[in-house]
Amino acid sequence: MNSDTTTDRGDLRGILGMFRRRWLLVVVATVIGAAAGLIIAKSHKKDYSGTAVLLFRPVLLDVQLTGLPLQQPANDPQRETSTDLGLVTLPQVRSRAAAALGPGYTAEKLKDKVDVSAKGKSQLVDVKATDNTPAAAAAVANAMADSFVAYRRQGLVARIDSAIRQVQRELRRRNTTRLQRVVLRNNYTKLVQLRAVQPGDVQFVSRAIPPTKPSSGSTLLYTILGGLLGFLVGIAAAVGSEALDRRVRRPDEVESALDLPVLATIPRSRTLRDGVGVWEGLSGADVEAFRLLRTNLRYRTGGRDLHSVLLTSAGAGSGKTTVALHLAAAAAAATDGRVLLIEADLRRPRLAQLLGLPAELGLSSALESDVEIDDLVASVPTAEGENGAGTAPGFDVLVAGPPLPNASELLGSERMSALLRQAGLDYELTIVDGPPPALVSDTIPLMKQVDGVLLVARLGHENSPELGALRTQLERLGVAPLGVVANFSRRTANPYVTTGT
Repeated sequence: MNSDTTTDRGDLRGILGMFRRRWLLVVVATVIGAAAGLIIAKSHKKDYSGTAVLLFRPVLLDVQLTGLPLQQPANDPQRETSTDLGLVTLPQVRSRAAAALGPGYTAEKLKDKVDVSAKGKSQLVDVKATDNTPAAAAAVANAMADSFVAYRRQGLVARIDSAIRQVQRELRRRNTTRLQRVVLRNNYTKLVQLRAVQPGDVQFVSRAIPPTKPSSGSTLLYTILGGLLGFLVGIAAAVGSEALDRRVRRPDEVESALDLPVLATIPRSRTLRDGVGVWEGLSGADVEAFRLLRTNLRYRTGGRDLHSVLLTSAGAGSGKTTVALHLAAAAAAATDGRVLLIEADLRRPRLAQLLGLPAELGLSSALESDVEIDDLVASVPTAEGENGAGTAPGFDVLVAGPPLPNASELLGSERMSALLRQAGLDYELTIVDGPPPALVSDTIPLMKQVDGVLLVARLGHENSPELGALRTQLERLGVAPLGVVANFSRRTANPYVTTGT
């Protein structure tokens, strides 16, 4: 697989991951947008449109009939159509229509309610009127059309009257011949007949009828548009939130932030989260993750014996205590020697509660007195996971004991060093659960007293700046961690083990 394909798939996974994390934000924004559109549609006044259709057909008075050129054919039909469209909305036409409609209508109001447009290249013209009710929309369109037809007919009749007067003047002239007077009288008769017919060059083709649906303010349309706008806002908000969110979400992001290899990815597990026993109820995939961590730790040292390891993290809530507990169980199952888990987090101890052990005596008791750790440790049995059989070997636990205000001084004392040296003699592996060094200084002296340091980072919890600060702090202290555990990762299928639930 080439790098471009890998990058594309990585980008696609990133986009899908963003939608998986921010889907609620997108859904909420979409619902809010749709609801806003619905509210606007309900509160917005609906408009209705009615359309009347006119036909412009120039009337050319027959020169052979009247002897008078009352109208000439147009040389530019398109230009004449544009002129006719402008004539439909003349103030005098609107005033006539307003008078016909009655009170509440004026020429100025009709200017905003009426739109005139040509139907393609034909001589048909739409007179479209918009109003608050279907009946009003149809009435306005028809009134405007009627007014314009009457206006054009009046104009044509005025021209015929002008021609009649011209003929009359010619008849009153004394120098006309008898033949000319016969022709003029004939033309006069025909003009009078033409005037009586009331000719017009505009015909009413189709009257407007009240519409059955609104032309604007549709509830469905507003709701859909609102939902679409809300969806786009939700996507923008999700992208913006993702850009501002610096939390690490994939193991490779943890590696990049700490510049350390990921030794194991611990999948999300309700059993691990609730802290029910050791390996009790875990699926085979969960148990295998800790076995893999144990194995990688062994080979990470490059042949150097690893008798003690300290687990810490960048901040609280990373799950380091849970990882330390189950790592101890995995180590105990893989070695013939004894394994000891020491809870060195004297400020926020959790092991006693997780394991149901008494918290009155523990590490703090040993550091403040001469009590031997053999008298304080408790043996913890290990229930095998789904892929195992029977009961695996247990391990010993030294809980934190009562919290102390001078935890940092005690953990850096000679007594703590002696305790770790003694544990190195009595146990094959000692696992120390320490607090985050970025929050308290308790862990710092312990880092120099163990064979290795292991970091735990919870995906979706720690952010890149926090991990980067931890990395810088460890570099200044001269501590080179063995690696990092990516905790709370997405569960993936493993064909070699059962996944469980």
